[in-house]
Amino acid sequence: MALAGIWDVWPGPTEKLFTCAIVTTTANSIVEPVHDRMPVILPPEAWDAWLNPSESDPAKLLPLLQPFPADRMEVVPVNPVINSSRHERPDCLAVAG
Repeated sequence: MALAGIWDVWPGPTEKLFTCAIVTTTANSIVEPVHDRMPVILPPEAWDAWLNPSESDPAKLLPLLQPFPADRMEVVPVNPVINSSRHERPDCLAVAG
């Protein structure tokens, strides 16, 4: 899985500042009950175009920023402890049952 992201380097007064962000789009039908946006999940056939440093034509890149097909995703309930950054333990990834 690959998420669309952007990055840049800003010159600072004493050192460079590296910045990045995950690109979002409207939510698909699986994500929409939770939030109105979702990360852009790029299908493998889009990876080369998105990662090509010489490609800057918006007409070629903007069509990649679509909601991932809901029928290619699955909702899996997980342990509610994942909602707190205080927890960093294996049961965060356990499927709720």
